[in-house]
Amino acid sequence: MAWLGKPPSQLKPFLANRVAEMISLTDLMPWKHVRTHDNPADVISRGMTPEKLATCSLWWHGPSW
Repeated sequence: MAWLGKPPSQLKPFLANRVAEMISLTDLMPWKHVRTHDNPADVISRGMTPEKLATCSLWWHGPSW
């Protein structure tokens, strides 16, 4: 995420191209970090079983905020 705050010209070509593409495809709103505890995308990577995933509120409804 720190790369998104830098002008692409300050990055190596591969990263510069990726950052430029991300910036061109998204709104100009600032990017924010979501802690892993509140991030539904991290649920699977934390080793949750399919049975627990089926009833995981964070996965199905997102964080409470």
